[in-house]
Amino acid sequence: MKVHPAGILICLLSPLLGADATIKPVQSDPSAPKAGAEPDYIIVHSDDFLDHYPTSSPGGFDLSQFAQEAPEVAWNGLDHQRKVTVSRTDGTKYGDEDQKAVIRIEGRGLAKPEELWMKGFRVITVTWINDKLIFIDANISHTTNVQAIYDVEKQVWIYRESVRYLDVQPGA
Repeated sequence: MKVHPAGILICLLSPLLGADATIKPVQSDPSAPKAGAEPDYIIVHSDDFLDHYPTSSPGGFDLSQFAQEAPEVAWNGLDHQRKVTVSRTDGTKYGDEDQKAVIRIEGRGLAKPEELWMKGFRVITVTWINDKLIFIDANISHTTNVQAIYDVEKQVWIYRESVRYLDVQPGA
């Protein structure tokens, strides 16, 4: 999804927002004029959905006991030397809160295959940013995603955050 900053900051007081939330208004239509235009929605970045963050801690999921969808594979760049395979539970058999995924990373220059785990989502997408970074975007509700960037060489999280898309009400 492409978003275009409107260039203004809106502060909202709400018990739904964490103390460290960052709010950015955006235009949903890239062709809409930016000067003086009201944003269609705002994006709130926070850590409100930590339970849904992907993890690299030991002892992940054994998906063999669950009905699964066909695995999806994403290759890095044009040389296809590294790949990410996403195996997940069948979305038609389990509710969003019961969804589980194993993200397996393997290929040239990596000491051994590594697995990341994620739970409680509707849709999950994993793409390569470059030859060493992967981007994980998991939709956990109609208005909330969890996004993460993982360095496959250093085996560290670069970024993990909750992203909420809130409608701007006319006259608000």
